[in-house]
Amino acid sequence: MILRTRHGNVELRSEFGHSSDIPAPWAGALSAAGVPVTQATALGIPAVANVIRSPAEILASLPFIVYEKGEINERAEKSWQWGLLHEQPSAECDTFEFFYDIALSLEAAQNAFIQKAKFRGRVFEMYVLDPQRVTCRRDRETGEKLFDVYLADGKVQRNLTTEEILHVRGYTPSPGGACGVSLLWQHRDPIGASIAMQKFEGDYFRNSGNVPFVFEMQQGNETQAQALLDSYVRQHSGPGKQWNPVVVWGGTSVKPMPLSMRDAAYAEVKKLSVEDVCQIWGWPPELLGLSNDDSPTDYNTWTTWFLKFYFLWRLRRIERAFASDPDLFRGSNLFGEFLTAGLERADIRTRYESYLKGVQAGWLAQNEVRALENLPPKEGGDEIQQTPVGGAPNPASNGSVDEAAAREVLRA
Repeated sequence: MILRTRHGNVELRSEFGHSSDIPAPWAGALSAAGVPVTQATALGIPAVANVIRSPAEILASLPFIVYEKGEINERAEKSWQWGLLHEQPSAECDTFEFFYDIALSLEAAQNAFIQKAKFRGRVFEMYVLDPQRVTCRRDRETGEKLFDVYLADGKVQRNLTTEEILHVRGYTPSPGGACGVSLLWQHRDPIGASIAMQKFEGDYFRNSGNVPFVFEMQQGNETQAQALLDSYVRQHSGPGKQWNPVVVWGGTSVKPMPLSMRDAAYAEVKKLSVEDVCQIWGWPPELLGLSNDDSPTDYNTWTTWFLKFYFLWRLRRIERAFASDPDLFRGSNLFGEFLTAGLERADIRTRYESYLKGVQAGWLAQNEVRALENLPPKEGGDEIQQTPVGGAPNPASNGSVDEAAAREVLRA
């Protein structure tokens, strides 16, 4: 297929399908709860949709920076990798959409497949493929990783290699596995239980939120009993019908069936299902509204804790896959990484206290501080202040610094 890019026409060995989705091999597999677990039913659970969507949105909001290695790593803004990964990966999408699709594929399927459009050995554009349309395996003789891309109308483009596809592999229980294993499949039983519980909730409200009961008939036959039941269901099932009056006859009485302790604990069980989802995907329960006594209470400490234990490995997975790709960085003096400074940015008072101490200690220049605050440089601001200085922090102040004094450092 000939693909029209910003740099001219490029021939691709694969194509992009736009018809019905190719279902995953495990789609519709029954869970222990007796309900099928598919990507559509699983994403119908708010907690699952949240832990798949939220990491992708946060990751996509971070700029991907290309650096040139040296004594001081400098931004390689003139490299073609910068234009591709920092500016625009293709004419069809921006960097946010590009990295969002990569992260979303990893969270949902534990595999991200990226089509490389090359011309004369150089990658000009990149496209994220639907992971449900791609299968990967290793050649039995050579060990080379091969990909089959399912296209429209039942066509399959087979035996594509890493020359055409950049594969970011996610979680796999088998070391050295060619592909990641979907968490929806690996943990289908607890997810199936959440789906079943959600169906129970829907059934409860569809039946007007009433406790179950039985009609006790002193006389009559099966036909009359069914007629009474059908009449009640017709008049009382569904939202807005719970206050309709009911009439019984022939010595019939209504006997309510009290909720069991199992049913009364429904809210607690639902909370536990949300905690299960957080454990499955490795996502902080605090971001789903669940309190945790073990989590830090200070905002800056919590941000560092979040990056270290929940998010950094997600970034490194993509960064290292890009670094090892022979068409992007391998063999060059360049490397790329996500800029996390925006997430690590402390509150204004903490930042100004740190800036003031750094300037007065003589290891931070004023223009470096101004750059961190997105302020233009000032004349003479590149000079490092000599220490000791008269304006050093007062030991009697217990390390606290007046915010006005910190602002004076920026204006000086």
